[in-house]
Amino acid sequence: MNSSEEKKQSIMSRMKKAFVERGRGEYEQVLERSERVVKKLCNELNSMGLRANILLDDGWPQATKVEITDSPIRWVNVTLVDDFDQDRAYSVVVIHNFIIPDSKHLPELEIRAVPRRRHGLILGGSGKLIDIRWKGNDCGTGVSRDQEIKDSIMSLINEKGKPMEDDTLTTFLKIYTRPETSCWVISTEHINIFNQDQWRRYESIAKCLLKATIPS
Repeated sequence: MNSSEEKKQSIMSRMKKAFVERGRGEYEQVLERSERVVKKLCNELNSMGLRANILLDDGWPQATKVEITDSPIRWVNVTLVDDFDQDRAYSVVVIHNFIIPDSKHLPELEIRAVPRRRHGLILGGSGKLIDIRWKGNDCGTGVSRDQEIKDSIMSLINEKGKPMEDDTLTTFLKIYTRPETSCWVISTEHINIFNQDQWRRYESIAKCLLKATIPS
């Protein structure tokens, strides 16, 4: 091996090491942020009078679970995932999955709630929330036609404040089932701060899901 090849291999080795170290640093930052988010969530739930505690999953440290013992929502999974915006800027999205156990035999389904707004005259502007539309199939359970679920979701959307330009193209909330573990899941990435009214709305959705008709 000549000196040129040795120099090239040395440069490649240093570059590889630098990428590994950078990846490890970003991963550790994600774990630290995940821990902060989960602790904050647990404290907020306990401040509402609920009994909540943190359950750590050693097999997948980026997904951390909060257990609640006195609510139809038995667990909340907090997951941090990598994301890039339109300018390819790196960010981390926080996803909350509210898990509701159900003893019934659940079908496999997934539906997504998308806001509908009255658009203004300015191109790209958006106005008052007028409805939500569902994407997907509720498999005859009636979930997508439940007025109480709809009202709760619209209240949660309104609490976001001023809509973004692409608000009507974005899934605000997703409801799906995990038949293998007999549970419903309410999934959203739009939560910044919990308060008791917001939590009660998620509980209201959970109670409606537990009352849903399961086709034979």
